[in-house]
Amino acid sequence: MKPQAPKKKAPRRFTATSLTQTVTPIYKKAAKVPTVYYTQEAWYTLSKYVELCTGEVGWLGTVDVLESGDYLIDKVYLLEQTVTGATTDIESDAVANLAVQLEEQGIDSSRLRYWGHSHVNMQVSPSGTDEDQTQEYLDSGCNYFIRGIYNKKGDTKVDVFDQDQGLVFQAVPNKLQIEGFGEDWVKAIKDEVKAKVKTKTYTPKPYKPNTQKPHYRYDAT
Repeated sequence: MKPQAPKKKAPRRFTATSLTQTVTPIYKKAAKVPTVYYTQEAWYTLSKYVELCTGEVGWLGTVDVLESGDYLIDKVYLLEQTVTGATTDIESDAVANLAVQLEEQGIDSSRLRYWGHSHVNMQVSPSGTDEDQTQEYLDSGCNYFIRGIYNKKGDTKVDVFDQDQGLVFQAVPNKLQIEGFGEDWVKAIKDEVKAKVKTKTYTPKPYKPNTQKPHYRYDAT
């Protein structure tokens, strides 16, 4: 049997047909879509945050880049915050204090590359506030950042912002692990949520009855 000649690779093509001044890459290279993984501790902790909070709640997490180019969120941290049914406000001092605590524990605080939060029972599409908050993290100078949005229905939207490649990978695969840690772990999470997450309250103004006597006007006829 006569051996077949190897197939020739298709030549790489570029496009240079624009009539206006523009800059485009000569060759388009397909980018690998990364997967975001969670350790069991990280996944179950953030799942409990979503389950226990009646309003939005946010947290940060430390991330490692794997040899495969994927990401591993190994631990998440709940911070002091004030929440409503549709917003969560994490104090900047709380973020700074967390960074100091991590450094004191020998953990590189620059690994805080993940921000997750709950949309309670709403869809996991990002709001304008979410986009603004993400831009603040990107402006801090990190070369990549991960945002995760979750709800009580089990929906997730995890996006990877890769500033080195100038790409945003949206709704990437994220692997959820499903083994628990026992009742002591659940109680510890409940206690943490109760201590750190405060629901914003509104105090109505006291009712003041009108004590003035009614004024009647009579027209003389």
